[in-house]
Amino acid sequence: MSPTLVNLANQFNDLKNTVKYFEASRIKFTEELSERVTDLERERAADVRCVDKSLTDLKHLHDKDRQTILNLTETVQSLKSENMALMTMLNDEVPPAQEDSPYSSRVVRGVQTAYDYVNTRTGSSEGTVAFHVLLTRPLLNPGLHQTIVFDKITTNVGAQISNNTGVFSCNQPGVYVFSWQVLLQGSQYMISELTKNGMRVGSQEIGNTQNTVSGSSTAVVELDNGDEVWVSIAAHSQGSGVEPHLTMFAGFRLP
Repeated sequence: MSPTLVNLANQFNDLKNTVKYFEASRIKFTEELSERVTDLERERAADVRCVDKSLTDLKHLHDKDRQTILNLTETVQSLKSENMALMTMLNDEVPPAQEDSPYSSRVVRGVQTAYDYVNTRTGSSEGTVAFHVLLTRPLLNPGLHQTIVFDKITTNVGAQISNNTGVFSCNQPGVYVFSWQVLLQGSQYMISELTKNGMRVGSQEIGNTQNTVSGSSTAVVELDNGDEVWVSIAAHSQGSGVEPHLTMFAGFRLP
C-alpha cells in the first residue's frame, strides 16, 4: 500500500477508536444521570410524605387544642349551673326572720360563706377565660426578642388578647395554661419563648432539618391582674422565617 493509503487507514482507525470512546462515555454518563434522577425522585417522594405527615400532625394538634378549650368551657358552664342550683337550694332553706335578728345575721353569713366556697371551687365568680389566635402572614427574618403578633383571633372568651400587639393581658388572677406552636421554613433553626412581664417562663427549639418543621410547647403560669404574656423569638438562623396559619397561640384559666 502507498504511504498515503496507510496514513488514511491509521487516521480512520484513530477516528473509530475516538467514536467508541465517546460512545462509551455517553452511555456511562446517561446511566449515571438516570441513577441520579431516580435518587432525586425517591428523595422528593420522601420529602412529600414527610411534609404531608407534618401537616396532618399539626392539624391534629390544632383540633385537639380547640377540643380541649371547648371541653373546658362546657365543664365551667356545668359548674356554674351546679353553683346556681346550690345557691337556689340554700336560699330556699333560709326561714323568714327579722332583718336585725341574730338568727337572720347568722343565716345570711352562712349563705354567703357557702356561696364564697362554691365560687372558690368552681371559679364562677371570676368567669371563664380562654383564647386561641393564629398568625396569617409570614414573619420573615424576625428580630431577636421580637413578639409574634398573632393577627387572627379564632376564640376569645373573657380574654384580653390583642391581635395588634400579640400580648395577652391578665384581667382575672389565677393559674393559666398556655400553649404555642411555630411552623418554621425548611433547613432553618429557631428558638421561641413564652414571656411573662419580660421574663421567660417557657421555651421551644425547632429546626435544622431539610423539611418544613413545627414544634409546640405548653407552660402552666400563675398570673395576677395586669400581668402580660406573649410569645417572642429568642434566636434563629440567618434568613429564617415563621410560616403562617399553623403558627398559633392559645391559653385558658384553670377553674
